[in-house]
Amino acid sequence: MGDGLADILVNEHNGNIVWLKNIGSRKAPKLSAPKPIEVEWEGETTKTPHGTPGVSEGKELLAPWRTSPFIMDVNQDGLNDLVMLDYEGYLVCLPQV
Repeated sequence: MGDGLADILVNEHNGNIVWLKNIGSRKAPKLSAPKPIEVEWEGETTKTPHGTPGVSEGKELLAPWRTSPFIMDVNQDGLNDLVMLDYEGYLVCLPQV
């Protein structure tokens, strides 16, 4: 993210949000192995949505089933932010810091 190449961000069927970085080029993309998105939680290390079968390790982000994560610069600080449903089902923006 942030290098001008198209990456893929997905919610796996179990609720884990993963990022596949384009380690190739624009004309010949090559994707890395899926890497978990991590969040600096206040207090608890994991917040799990009800009924989500995924398992997080440490600070890995879990989302409700059928959530579509979206990347955009919401606060216009030049960094990509994550917009999606949180562990309680509310629409949230998780800014990159």
